[in-house]
Amino acid sequence: MFYKLSSITSRDVIEQEFDKKFNFPNLYKPRSIINGLKESTISVITNQNPNQINHAIWGLLPENFDDDWKSYQNINNTLNLNLAKVEASDALFYNPLNTNRCIILVSGFFTSKLYKGKLFPHHVHLKDHKPFGIAGVFNSLEDGFITCALLVTKTGKSFDEIPNLSKNKPLIFKKEDFPMWLDSTKSYEDLKPMIQNHETLEFLSHPIEEEFYKDAEIYEEIVESKYYESMVKNG
Repeated sequence: MFYKLSSITSRDVIEQEFDKKFNFPNLYKPRSIINGLKESTISVITNQNPNQINHAIWGLLPENFDDDWKSYQNINNTLNLNLAKVEASDALFYNPLNTNRCIILVSGFFTSKLYKGKLFPHHVHLKDHKPFGIAGVFNSLEDGFITCALLVTKTGKSFDEIPNLSKNKPLIFKKEDFPMWLDSTKSYEDLKPMIQNHETLEFLSHPIEEEFYKDAEIYEEIVESKYYESMVKNG
């Protein structure tokens, strides 16, 4: 599962890349590590407001929920939705797949590789840390806040070069696919062919320090692991 993201791109670059403005521009701050296990906001484009960029709390909540975010996430972690496991009977996820879809804007995510009995985290990103969009779903709460979850799907051949123990990846669309995903007239069933045949962007990856999964807060920036590279070179 994917519990951490990065968004190191400046606000101006994001607005220029996606040709949209932030609804509340002063709320956006670049962050090397967005920790979903703590209440965090991420940038989203929703099908209700497709011409602007909003801020959403990462971790989907029911529309009528009126309690603490952390309490809900401790019982039902909704940072990710694995499309291979979603069922029509699961109203929390299935209904938003039909009505409340969004694009989550980030500059990177994290995977891991098992090497000589140890887990090594990797930072996955585009060239020059260009921002990109992960497909997601959202709910709007009565107080106006948006909560969201990112969508996860199986990796394909284009992802073979990325170290990834889970064999899953975020569902990532090219900009050209955003309008289709955000088209409110389309149902989830209508969009399944696009999901199954989506084109993958050309990602890069590099190993980062082992302590990342133990305590990401110790870093103000993503630190590459020279030790791991040396192990591989001499192994």
